[in-house]
Amino acid sequence: MKTPIIVCENGDIDIFQTKEDAERYMEPIDVENGEFLVFDVDGNTIDLEVVEETAKGLFGFLGGKIKKVKFKSERFIPENADVLRVHLTNFLLKLNPDIELSNPASIKELIEKKTR
Repeated sequence: MKTPIIVCENGDIDIFQTKEDAERYMEPIDVENGEFLVFDVDGNTIDLEVVEETAKGLFGFLGGKIKKVKFKSERFIPENADVLRVHLTNFLLKLNPDIELSNPASIKELIEKKTR
């Protein structure tokens, strides 16, 4: 899996430089509800899972179970790069309808435009 990681949620796009940052950003309930599409910079789909971990409390007491989001696996499906390209393009056009993009724009070009 190559970074950055692109997280698509209901038409919004967030880009993370590490998988750990992306995992921390996503809430377990939203992952369980299937609200995210996650890709690496090459357009590979990243599957997510919610895991329960034991949280340590003060002095080892009062700990409990907490849910966390983790990357499960990565799948290469050639069409997914196109899906990511469409999500990024739509997001950029929503922010700036006059933006100039190559046709077709590469994922890296779209990410650069998003991060400016």
